Amino acid sequence: MDLRSKFICLVLPIILGMCLASCTRSPDKADRKKIDAIVAEMTLEEKAALVVGTGRNMPGADGATSVALTEKLVPGAAGTTAEITRLGI
Repeated sequence: MDLRSKFICLVLPIILGMCLASCTRSPDKADRKKIDAIVAEMTLEEKAALVVGTGRNMPGADGATSVALTEKLVPGAAGTTAEITRLGI
């Protein structure tokens, strides 16, 4: 492999990674206000439920963890969160 090919193989992935990283956006002010408003409406129990997740020993799970059940539907899943239907979460 010549020097030019090595350079391209080394630099191209770095440039692509930088481009992809710059494509992600953080929430703008309007989104941030909406997020803050939703969090303000949440009760302490709802906030704790999001942090803790659905937990273990789900009814009908026969001892399987929620992660194991979710893993069957979504490969690579790390867990599940509680639903807060009144807020659309």
